[in-house]
Amino acid sequence: MIKKRVGVFCFLFLLTTVLSRPSYCEYWDDCLLVLPGIASGEYPTSYCEYWDDCLLVLPGIASGEYPNDVSEKGFSKILLDNFINFSDIYQFQEIIELDNFIQLELVPKEFIFFNHDIGLDEKTGLVYDHVRILVDSGKITQVGNYSAPSKFSLQIPVLLGVIQQKPGFENVGMKPEEARDILVSTLSTISDFIDTYPEYRGFIPWVEINFDGNISPSDNKIPSLDNGQFTWALVVLVSALEESNNDKECLLVRMAKDILKAQDYSNFYDSDLGIVYGAVGLSFDTGEWVGTNYVLNDMFEGTMAVLWGVLNG
Repeated sequence: MIKKRVGVFCFLFLLTTVLSRPSYCEYWDDCLLVLPGIASGEYPTSYCEYWDDCLLVLPGIASGEYPNDVSEKGFSKILLDNFINFSDIYQFQEIIELDNFIQLELVPKEFIFFNHDIGLDEKTGLVYDHVRILVDSGKITQVGNYSAPSKFSLQIPVLLGVIQQKPGFENVGMKPEEARDILVSTLSTISDFIDTYPEYRGFIPWVEINFDGNISPSDNKIPSLDNGQFTWALVVLVSALEESNNDKECLLVRMAKDILKAQDYSNFYDSDLGIVYGAVGLSFDTGEWVGTNYVLNDMFEGTMAVLWGVLNG
């Protein structure tokens, strides 16, 4: 059932992406980068009247370097000659090879944050919201010792990449067994929170990461958007590991399923107004959930909570 839901979600996501983000070149084999929202055959001069008004820019565009020729097959050459300057290591043609870029550049650099000595709290197994590091010395000057389910939604698939030894994750300095142990701590901390704070109904607000190895609510707002991201990360974990024979991976699947069972997205739904609240406020006196002015009405990350609610009644 989990795998079917993942398939439905992926199909709907790809469908909305295709419908809402057409290509910006008339010839696909000449298109080397895609800017969202530019219709087929529309080049930058028709994308916005003035370049300074454009909300999206290509990496490496220097001030004042605007295209002077956007005719059909010439546009790719303009990009190559005038605009693309990612790094001395990766040339433009190499960036096209997305897999190589992800495996050699993106994963190793981004994974640094998920280590104990950088962005991961060892006691709770949760990632911090942020850390601040001095560029010159590399010294950490501040730790944002709070977090949210949207952060867990990144942490889970990253550690899952280590567990499954996905391309790019073999040389990040963490072994599969360590990643399993961290994820067990992560889900244990979250499960303990759900048991300790039943008024949150299986969902996670922004939380403080305490020195005693526990987490506590940082406020009374419960975000459906962040939890929707977290829910689908749990679904991915279950889908990836539910046929595993590894004892610890089987434990992770059971823990993830228990958290999923505790969540009921109808709590965010207002049947009178026909809307899904992006966040609700919790009354500590009565335990009542009260809708806010924030409503999920986009087709991007907010869709994840809506889709899960629809798929599960």
